[in-house]
Amino acid sequence: MQTRIGERSAAMVLVALAFFASGLLVPLAAQAQDPIEYYAAVDRNEIAVDETLTLTVTLTMRGKEPTEFQLPTTSDFDVISQGTSTQSSFSFGTGGASSTRTRTHTMVLRPLREGRLAIEPGVAVLDGKRYQTGKITVQVGKAGTGRPQAQQPLPRRPSTPFGGFPGFDEDPFGRRRNAPPPTEGDVVLVASVDKEEVYIGEQVTLSISLRSRREVGGIPNFQMPKFDGFWAEDLESPTQIEAETQVIDGIAWRVYHLRRRALFPLREGELQIDPAQVEVEMGGSFFARRDRLSRSSRPVTLRVKPLPPGAPRGFAPSNVGRWELHLDAEPTTAAFGAPITLLLRAEGVGNLGSLELPRLPAIEGMKIFDPVQHDEVQIRQRRYGGSRVHEYVLVPQRAGRFTIPAVEMPFFHPQTGRYETGRTQPISLQVLPGQMPQPQGQPQGQGRVAGGDAPPPVVADPGSGLAGIRAATSVEPRARPIYRSSWFAFALLLPGLALLGAVLMPRISAAHARGEDGRRKKGAGRVARKRLAAARALAGRGEGAFYTELDRALHAYLELKLGRPTAGLAREQLAEILQEAGVPQDARDALRETLDTCDVGRFAPGALAAGAAATALERAAAVIDGIEASALGGAR
Repeated sequence: MQTRIGERSAAMVLVALAFFASGLLVPLAAQAQDPIEYYAAVDRNEIAVDETLTLTVTLTMRGKEPTEFQLPTTSDFDVISQGTSTQSSFSFGTGGASSTRTRTHTMVLRPLREGRLAIEPGVAVLDGKRYQTGKITVQVGKAGTGRPQAQQPLPRRPSTPFGGFPGFDEDPFGRRRNAPPPTEGDVVLVASVDKEEVYIGEQVTLSISLRSRREVGGIPNFQMPKFDGFWAEDLESPTQIEAETQVIDGIAWRVYHLRRRALFPLREGELQIDPAQVEVEMGGSFFARRDRLSRSSRPVTLRVKPLPPGAPRGFAPSNVGRWELHLDAEPTTAAFGAPITLLLRAEGVGNLGSLELPRLPAIEGMKIFDPVQHDEVQIRQRRYGGSRVHEYVLVPQRAGRFTIPAVEMPFFHPQTGRYETGRTQPISLQVLPGQMPQPQGQPQGQGRVAGGDAPPPVVADPGSGLAGIRAATSVEPRARPIYRSSWFAFALLLPGLALLGAVLMPRISAAHARGEDGRRKKGAGRVARKRLAAARALAGRGEGAFYTELDRALHAYLELKLGRPTAGLAREQLAEILQEAGVPQDARDALRETLDTCDVGRFAPGALAAGAAATALERAAAVIDGIEASALGGAR
């Protein structure tokens, strides 16, 4: 099948092919005569003192590198950013193959003063010959007098065989004809925070965005930084990334918002957010080769302040934010024995994952079951929060009126810098007496008369032929004297037996408790090692499950050894208890470090380095061995 084309199009193709063939056969004379081309240009020559300009320095080498090389001197300017890129090309002709390397330096400059400022020439030396850029002068005016940045002609670059002909402004096998390769200053990955000084537990919003002065074709890979020392929660993770145009320091950028995270510092002092990393494909035509660039953001340093002194009683250090406390009961009137549902709810803004709700106090005459926890995350205006609910079930043990007292939850408000308290209102409950069930086999309407026995049944008189009115009351035999009863002698001995039991039972109970305590402590190490083995089996299924099981194993071991719960204790309180029990300092430090690692692994797994799980397991085993060898483990 043949396709007809116009005469003009055919002529264009023939001319282009002729130039392409000549380029293969005859090397350019300029390439043979000038082994180095060195020049510099700025995007504009008149700016205000509060604006920036871009200096582009290009060094083209056909063969050897220069023996001496110096960039233009910019002593009258402050260098805001600087980047370098290199491009290589090859050509083949009758004289053989030749290569060309072009190195481009891009600097964003801000003037230090007003007036006519100079950028002194750069110098390159090869084989004793000196090459230099020209001297550039820039007129700098007063602040606010700048004009919109005009498009300046780009530095001369080698043309393609198709350049200069209508319809061939773009090389179909490469980049656009006059477009230099992207540089560090053209594509920047930026990580920023909304505040640089916060309290421990206060939210910091981290935003990561890509800024580009060129069209971005794709982002094949993006890696979030590690959040060592932070509890991290997701705010925004867009699945479709779109650019928006922003003018920053007088330069128009395409800005792509990649991620936003809510970070909650876990310890005081200076904390650093490591760099994020991204791979970017620059845009091009259908046939163009896309440049793939790698960029990293700069690390971000935060100053984390400790919470101020004067915390109220019952304050949990993790309760930082703005919270409201509510208490509801359903129903408020119930029958005896019917369950009552009680909802204790905290809602607001802060680290919902570490929020600690107060315990419901004991209520006489009520059986209270352990609560079930429900969380609902809400993000409003990039602030992380939501609601946490503890659902209790109460079962009345008697009828009457009950009062559920007010519940208080202290918290630290970082915006006001003060401790505040959320309070609920007391709730009154009415429990009605239930109806007692009828004994089985007893007909309705017949029962025992209050204060007496049931009436005797009606019987018939067999001799009269008439129905008798009531049977004669039988005469009961005389009761035996009480002193002749078989249990009378035992009743006389009962007070003495009770006195003897009151003396001996506490001693028996104490001895039994000591035996149980000894057996419990002896088996604590064996139980803990079994749980460590279970945690090791979970290591390959997910970091969260592994670190949760490891944390439970350590706390279960400590509870067996100490005879008291330890999961809700602060690290300092736990360290004091272990110190009093005779646990050495190195074991206490290793325990604290392991528990901190478990917290990070459960709530911010991306912050841990590779191999952290194996290290945590080894450290946990060393902790158990250290405690078993101490005074606390002496009961083995």
